[in-house]
This record gives sequence, structure tokens and C-alpha cells, in this order.
Amino acid sequence: MTLAVDVLNQIHVGAIDEINADLLLDRILDSESAPDVKKLLRLTPEEWTAKGQGVLWSVLARWRYAGWPSRCAVCNRSIDPHAFGWRVIASGETQTIKHIKCPMAED
Repeated sequence: MTLAVDVLNQIHVGAIDEINADLLLDRILDSESAPDVKKLLRLTPEEWTAKGQGVLWSVLARWRYAGWPSRCAVCNRSIDPHAFGWRVIASGETQTIKHIKCPMAED
């Protein structure tokens, strides 16, 4: 049985929900296929990094299909999610990104 599935597409089209996506992730991580988890879930390095920082599947799916945040949530300067140099932050129920070394942050 193959565990490969484009998890964000499945979330996007409503075929699975957060719980089932987490169960799929757990199933892969508990298998001999764990080293290939990004490939099996069809996640980009940026998506995997964001998921590892706690971003919800639904937020990741929105970022994939509607566009990633392009501004730091703290300083509002341009940020390229594909170049990394960012981390996920949450404000209430909103998840977004900020520079790792934001000039405006008190980290």
C-alpha cells in the first residue's frame, strides 16, 4: 500500500480535514517510509519547514494556492519565503511569517 498523497491538495479540495492529514503524517512517520515524508506528502521544503513550526494544514494549503505571505508580520518589509530566513508566528488564530532576525523585533 502506498502512503503517497498530495496532502495540501487534498485539504484544498476538501477531500480530507486537519485530523485526517495529521493521521496520515503520523502513519508515515511511524513507518519505514519516514525518511521520505516530504516526498510522500508532496511538500516543498518551505511547506515542510512551516509545518514543522506548527502551521495548520489548512493554512499551508491556502499559502500554496493563494500565495505565501510576502511581508514580515513585524516590520512589514518584503520577505521571500523561498529563500528562508523566516519563522512562523501566530497572533490569535492567524499564522504568518516574520524575519528570523527582524530589525523591529525584540527576540
